[in-house]
Amino acid sequence: MSDDVVTTPAERAITLAIAGDTFAALRLLDPLMRRDVSATQRSAYGLCIARERGQTRDGFEYCARGMHEEPERPLHYLCSARIHLHLGQKREAIALLRQGLTCPTAGDPATEQIQAILRQLGVRRRPPLPFLHRDHRLNKYLGKLLGRLGLR
Repeated sequence: MSDDVVTTPAERAITLAIAGDTFAALRLLDPLMRRDVSATQRSAYGLCIARERGQTRDGFEYCARGMHEEPERPLHYLCSARIHLHLGQKREAIALLRQGLTCPTAGDPATEQIQAILRQLGVRRRPPLPFLHRDHRLNKYLGKLLGRLGLR
């Protein structure tokens, strides 16, 4: 789905949702949801209603149905992960994004967006004491101390 080949409102809405313009995508998807829609349209709609209307539970349900119907499409994982990021649930979002990267679709715009989001989120450094959990009190304070001293 490149920008010059998008013809139907559904394809345009999915392209807008992948790009992050959920408001415009919701305006296109709302009338389509009254009839039978594809799994990709359902996932994009789930992302849109979660971000624009705050209906996160319904958004997750739409994305989960899409993942169940088409587990090989990275778009479903992208939409669900963006809902998690919207709610501040970074760990769950990263797990879904990584799962979306395992889908065997090459050249999919959703895969490119997944890679961009993972790059933007970054990678955590190793804890100063790797044999302890990263949330352990010693790791937290030692990491802060080493950071202030410029050794980390």
